Amino acid sequence: MKGPLLIYDGECRFCRRSVDLLQSWTPLKIPARPSQECEGMFPEISRKDFQGALQYIDRKGRLHSAARAVFQCMDDHNIADGPLWTYENIPGAAEILEWGYRLVARNRGLLSKIVFFKL
Repeated sequence: MKGPLLIYDGECRFCRRSVDLLQSWTPLKIPARPSQECEGMFPEISRKDFQGALQYIDRKGRLHSAARAVFQCMDDHNIADGPLWTYENIPGAAEILEWGYRLVARNRGLLSKIVFFKL
């Protein structure tokens, strides 16, 4: 694997808009592709993983998923380093942040309508 590469569910409006928002926070474009274009390219990532969470391959080729993927991407692209530091250094933070990510992921359709005002 070679990175960086941000992989998201291209069929999910919430995911596409979230990646667009993340892209808007940095002057350098973050390489990103929909998971539908990446299936088969990364055999270590299952279809279920592609559909359930953001995947990020960092510059060293390490794979990160879900909340960790977001924070690693933000840190690597100089958007913010505080979230990753919190994730890695505050006891219990990783578990809470991953739980929050799963909660959002399970409710993407509704959240897309609320957050992006598309009722």
